[in-house]
Amino acid sequence: MPDVYVRATTKMDHRMWCYAAAIYTAPVGVIGGLSAALFHDVHLSTGTDTPVEVLVPRQMRRAPVPELRIIRSDVPPADVIRHSSGVRITTPARTGFDIARCASVVRSSSAISPGSPPTARDGPASGPSMPRSS
Repeated sequence: MPDVYVRATTKMDHRMWCYAAAIYTAPVGVIGGLSAALFHDVHLSTGTDTPVEVLVPRQMRRAPVPELRIIRSDVPPADVIRHSSGVRITTPARTGFDIARCASVVRSSSAISPGSPPTARDGPASGPSMPRSS
């Protein structure tokens, strides 16, 4: 990844790739989807070969990186939180929304359990903020 460096002895797991993606897309990049789920302690299929999902503003341009799935999308500030590690991630509600709309039906249903009652950690019952159309 251009301009992002780690020690040669560092184990590059999915979380470490998320940290690298956050640096590469700083200050506006937001870790989302299955990658954000990892920061919410939901461990889905995010092996070292799974690209990090990172959302950036539509006008932002970065060179393609095989380890990243760059999604150009304007994310409302209400859908972004800062993880204790300092990485900007989508809220639990936005994370679930993105997984459900972007993943296959089988993958989505295994990631989001409809039988689970919502918790305070899940965010507002209305789901993620959506930009208004003009």
